[in-house]
Parts: sequence; C-alpha cells; structure tokens
Amino acid sequence: MIWIEDGLSNVRLQVASAEGGVLVLLDCFADGWEARVDGRRETLFAANLAFRAVKVPAGSHEVSFNFAPRSVREGLLLSGCGW
Repeated sequence: MIWIEDGLSNVRLQVASAEGGVLVLLDCFADGWEARVDGRRETLFAANLAFRAVKVPAGSHEVSFNFAPRSVREGLLLSGCGW
C-alpha cells in the first residue's frame, strides 16, 4: 500500500493484492464519506462499527475516500439563498 494523499477530507492510496479483500482505514466512519476504486464509486461500510472499509478486487488499484457531508452542501445552498 502506498499513500498518495492523506488530507482531512481526501485520502488516496495505491493498493495491490493477489486475491482482493477489504481495505480498512482506522479512521472514524461517518455519513458523508464516499469511496472510489479506480474512479468508480463503491459501497463504503463500517468495519467493527467504527472504521471506514471498502471491498477491493484482486490486482493493483487506486482507492480514494472523499468527505462531502450533505449538511455542508445544504448549508451552502441555504446561505447562498439567504445572501
């Protein structure tokens, strides 16, 4: 595994596996996170009820996690309308 980016709202990794499996990040799982494998959106789930996890097929892949909570988008929209 190679870390490409490790920010507060964006994480990108290069991973490789002969058999595939589940990639688990020991960061808190929360609504608003989304996962992509090679640019395709994948289902993100909570591992051990607390951590972010995504299934990754066999081979070499770029996995990204992006945080874009709905509440922030709604807040920006309401602020723009009120302004």
